[in-house]
Amino acid sequence: MSSFSYLLSCQATKETATALKEEGNRALHDNHFEQATEYYTQALALHPTAVLYSNRAMAAIKMENYGIAIQDAEEAIALDPGYLKAFYRRGSAKYALGKVSYKGGSMAKKRGLRRELEGSGPSVLASDGFRSPR
Repeated sequence: MSSFSYLLSCQATKETATALKEEGNRALHDNHFEQATEYYTQALALHPTAVLYSNRAMAAIKMENYGIAIQDAEEAIALDPGYLKAFYRRGSAKYALGKVSYKGGSMAKKRGLRRELEGSGPSVLASDGFRSPR
């Protein structure tokens, strides 16, 4: 196979994977979670991406298959550590399993950080040892 033929083959594979992803997205939107999972799995076999793993994790969450969702989210993170949605999916699945919890203090820190960044008043963070970047 020539390098040109190989490039065309790779492009066709990516296009097929993209079409399968879009079908999966439609199925997910229509609450056909098992069908969405099948589409994402087929797309992953052709061209694995963090987005596909994350989307399949979302379908697993919707079916309450939290262990599978965690695995897929971790695959997504391994492929693209900057893909924040994968961290959200993993956290959502872990939260559903009771493996993580949100504590009032951390929410107060987030609110304080938001105020600090927006410059709209004193920060709750200062009392927790965080300093203003000013």
